[in-house]
Amino acid sequence: MSWIPSFKLYQSDGATLLYTLPNVITINTPSDTPSFVEIDNLRSQGSIVIPGGDKSYDITIQGVIEASDYTSLESLKYTMRDTIVNNTRYVLKIDKTQSTTEDIKVMRLQPITWDRTNTRTYCYYTLVLRAGCWA
Repeated sequence: MSWIPSFKLYQSDGATLLYTLPNVITINTPSDTPSFVEIDNLRSQGSIVIPGGDKSYDITIQGVIEASDYTSLESLKYTMRDTIVNNTRYVLKIDKTQSTTEDIKVMRLQPITWDRTNTRTYCYYTLVLRAGCWA
């Protein structure tokens, strides 16, 4: 059987599992976003670059929630919304291999988007998490 990576949300301590994101279809690759200040020299060539910290960025996760009937599906949707609370610090752990994870500090700052909610047994979701917004 082949290995399938998981996407798990932990409380801010990074040890207490809060929610496992179901059936992730796509996720944008986490990136580094260095910040700097550059001062251009007006009289000769070159510039001075003053390195700064990393900027925050968005991680967009798209997936699907599946259930046996409409009532169960709605329950799963509300569970996701109520578990991943707005403006709360979390640690997103993305499996890189079977034994290692990428740990990213994130917050949910916008509503979860539900697509094709007229279906009875599945619903697509888009979850946007802001990475690097807390230390």
